[in-house]
Amino acid sequence: MTCRLCLNGWLDRGDVECVNGVLIDIDEAHEGWQEDVSYPPGPCQQCPDCKGTAFHGDHDCASCNGTGWKSGQDESQKRLKNWRDHGGDILHQGGGEHDLRS
Repeated sequence: MTCRLCLNGWLDRGDVECVNGVLIDIDEAHEGWQEDVSYPPGPCQQCPDCKGTAFHGDHDCASCNGTGWKSGQDESQKRLKNWRDHGGDILHQGGGEHDLRS
């Protein structure tokens, strides 16, 4: 199923794509990402109030606790690890019935 927000990962941002709801350079995702870094949410997982901009620290958003994520907590490492554990062949399954968070 293609995500209507992330167009199955491709966002026309060069090598930055939505990988299981996380914005990350696709090469970095496949070759190994930094596990001590927080990555921003993709359009499908960003806070609806601030559109994910609170992630960059430009302002605080009470709806997402300043994380930019619609859940109110940084999910980047968990989502990337889950993507990797499921073979890393699905570029984006960040919402709906194909969510790979758990």
